[in-house]
Amino acid sequence: MASKNSPSELVKARDGTLGLLFYWFEGSLCLLVHLRGWKTAVAGRKCGDPHSYAGPGGAAKTDERPEVAMIRETREEYEMDVEIIGPLLIVTKDTMASKKVFNCHFYILCPVDATKPPSIPDAEKEKVLGFALIKWTDMFEAIPEALKTTTRPIDDRILTQVNNEDCHLFLSMVNLVLANADLGAEAEILKIFDAAGKKVPDFDESIMNNVDLRFVRKMPLQGI
Repeated sequence: MASKNSPSELVKARDGTLGLLFYWFEGSLCLLVHLRGWKTAVAGRKCGDPHSYAGPGGAAKTDERPEVAMIRETREEYEMDVEIIGPLLIVTKDTMASKKVFNCHFYILCPVDATKPPSIPDAEKEKVLGFALIKWTDMFEAIPEALKTTTRPIDDRILTQVNNEDCHLFLSMVNLVLANADLGAEAEILKIFDAAGKKVPDFDESIMNNVDLRFVRKMPLQGI
């Protein structure tokens, strides 16, 4: 009888990456993320799931090291040059709804030029729909709360409530929170920056004016 891990039943995992771009905003450690969209340029193929938030990242190319892929993906998706802060943070095994499996390598990132806002290249406009800021601690509270009413992410995403707003978070973000809840403490992230001799940049709202702030700030009611 074949074992549960017989070669015929195993799916080869690909290396993937996901970056954590931190900023200080109104006294809180926040994460810069983007809204993922469908990619229809290749017939019958989608890029992730529709309308969920995640950091920059993607699959590594053949023989490409994950850390190299991380820097490349951030440049391609955000038009930002970044440096990796500290060692590899964590690796999650993400089984997608498509049955593809990725070893997702998480890296803490810091922009080389903190005065340069993210922007969406023309080639990425189908899969990067816009940018948003999310409080780091809020994400670690929202995901376990959402999992109380669902067993696993649907279509590679899970619906959470962040700052009383609906916020779909990508499967890899969910697995990060489940893998190590201790990382949700701001102090844990700051230790990594301190060890690398780096500081978390401040979020300059006047420069980063293309970033949605509704997950971190109570937005005023729209006039009728």
